[in-house]
Amino acid sequence: MLKFALPVILTFLGIARSVSQQDAQSPRLVMYYDQWHPNASMDLICSKGVTHVILSFMLSHHLNNETFDPLWTANEPGHKWHVNALKSLKVNCPDVKVSLAVGGWNDDPEIGWRKTIESDANLSLFVHNLHRVLYGDFPIFENHQFDGVDIDWEYPGGNAVDYKSNPQAADRLLGETDGYAKLLQAIHADLSPDGKHLSIAVPGRPSDMLVFEDSAKAKTIFESVDFVNLMTYDLYNRRDNITAHHSSVEGTLATANAYLEKGLLPGKINLGFALYAKWAHVSGICTKLGGLGCDTFALEDSQGADTFQSGSMTFEMKNTLDVPQSFSVPDGGRCGPGTGAKCSPGFCCSSKGWCGDTPEHCGYGRCNPPYSGSDSCQGPDLWKSWKAALADPIDDSHAGGYTYFDPTDALFWTWDPIKYVQLKIDRIVKDKCLGGAMAWSFGEENASLPDHISALSN
Repeated sequence: MLKFALPVILTFLGIARSVSQQDAQSPRLVMYYDQWHPNASMDLICSKGVTHVILSFMLSHHLNNETFDPLWTANEPGHKWHVNALKSLKVNCPDVKVSLAVGGWNDDPEIGWRKTIESDANLSLFVHNLHRVLYGDFPIFENHQFDGVDIDWEYPGGNAVDYKSNPQAADRLLGETDGYAKLLQAIHADLSPDGKHLSIAVPGRPSDMLVFEDSAKAKTIFESVDFVNLMTYDLYNRRDNITAHHSSVEGTLATANAYLEKGLLPGKINLGFALYAKWAHVSGICTKLGGLGCDTFALEDSQGADTFQSGSMTFEMKNTLDVPQSFSVPDGGRCGPGTGAKCSPGFCCSSKGWCGDTPEHCGYGRCNPPYSGSDSCQGPDLWKSWKAALADPIDDSHAGGYTYFDPTDALFWTWDPIKYVQLKIDRIVKDKCLGGAMAWSFGEENASLPDHISALSN
C-alpha cells in the first residue's frame, strides 16, 4: 500500500498540529453518501477500503438560525436521515470516519453562507450550532458523534447557483474570499483540539476557482483544512453550449495541476470521481465522432435556471434494466426502473421515480416514457439511449474518456469507464503523490457490480 505522509498543518492561530494517524499513514478513499440515494449497502461501505464517508447535505442556513430544532423534525427531511445514517455507520463500520457535508449546489448562498459571514455574531452562531451537531448534542444522536465536517460552498467569490439572478457585486469576490477564510479558521479552531476533520469541496473548472486567485489568501485557506476534495467532474456542465468531456483524464489532470500550482500540498488533495454519466440535447446536425464539439440547446435560461435539456444518469443497475413485459400498479406513487410499476394514463413517471402530471414529472429530460401513461411524457427515453451508449461507446484515448452520440434523439453522453478510473489513479493520484481519491456518490454506484468503487479501492 502506498504511504502518503501529510505535513504538519499550521492553523491561523499559529498552533501546530498533526492530522490523524490514519491520514498520515495511508491514502484516503472518501465517499460522499447523499440523501437522494440513501440505500447504499453497509457491507459495500465497510468492505471496499473506504476510509471516510461524508453524509450530504445539511443546508447552511440551518446553522446560522437562532432556533435550532433539538428533535430534528422541523429541518430538511434529509437531516434526520443524516443522523440515522451516522448511527448505522458507527455500528456497522466503526473504523470509517464519518463527516457531515454542509452546503451543496442546491444550497441558497444568500440566506446561508453570505448571511453567515456578514457579521462576527452570525459566524459565531454558525460555529456554535455546527459544534452541537458534530458533537451529537441532541438526544436523537444517542451519544454518537461526527468525526468532522465538509464545507461545500459552491462557490465563494462568484459563479454560485444565483450567478445570473443575483449578479455579483464588485466587491463580492474580496468579501467572500475573506469571509470564507475566516469561516474555515473559526471552524478549524473549534474542531482541532479534539482531532475532528475539516475538509472543503472545491470546483474543478478554472473559471470557478475565483476564491483561490490570490495566492496569499489561498495559502491561508489551504492551511486551515485537513484535506481538499477536488470536484474533478462536471467539467462540462449546463453553462456550456458545446459538448465536451465532463471528467476526462486530461481535464482532471489539468485541475489537479491548477491546485498544486496554487500551493495546495499534494497530500491534502483527494481527486474526485463521478459515479454517473452526463447527457445533453444537441441542436442541429452533429457529425463529429462521439458527438464531441457539437452545439447544444440552451442548457440554462437567462436567469441561470436549468432548462432540463441536460442532466445525469447514475451507474445504478436499475438504469440499465430492460423494460418489463407487464407492469405493476404504483405503490404509494412509486414507479420506474427497479419497481416494475407504470403510472396510470395521463400521469408521468418522473426521473426520480414518482407518478404525477406536472412539468417536474412530464417535462423534457424529467420523464421516463415506458413507465408513464400513454402519450403523457415529453422528450426521449433517456434510459434506452443510455443503454445504447454503454453498448457502443466512442473511446477518446487522447483526452481519456468515453462519449456517445445518439442520432435518433440527438443526445450526447460523456462518462468514465473503469480503465480511465484506473489510469487517473496511476497517472495522477500515485504519480503526483496525492492524498487519495473521492467519489460522488456511494448510492449512485451499481451495488451488484461496484466496479468503479473497486477500481478506486485497489
